[in-house]
Amino acid sequence: MKPLKLTIEGINSFIEPVSVDFEKLQESGIFCICGPTGSGKTTILDSVILALYAPKSNNRGSLRDYVNTKCETGKVVLEFEADGEAYEVSRLFRKKENASSKAKLIKIRTGEVLADKPEDVNDRIKDMLKLEKDEFTRGAV
Repeated sequence: MKPLKLTIEGINSFIEPVSVDFEKLQESGIFCICGPTGSGKTTILDSVILALYAPKSNNRGSLRDYVNTKCETGKVVLEFEADGEAYEVSRLFRKKENASSKAKLIKIRTGEVLADKPEDVNDRIKDMLKLEKDEFTRGAV
């Protein structure tokens, strides 16, 4: 899996939409995500994991805990490449208790929707990457 572009909105410290263009960063070969405490470095990594796996809970809290306190929803969109094909996975998280989240996985080249329910997206991502969330976080992050 190669990340291409990540957009974060309403997640942790990112209230307004912020994009990270990994393709541009990779042009130089190697890059570093750095900055002072609280600048959002961990949120970038968390957002990649949220986009791919959206774990119901983990050591950093439940999904709604990621939504900024000033926002009702949080959104992550990750464009990535797997097996030579580009995909986009998007997730919308709601702050409100018992409100359902939304998810969609599409093949960018054709616009084909591969999955449009959170659990279906999770299953497709796991099949594509051949990694469970814990394996991904241990090996990739």
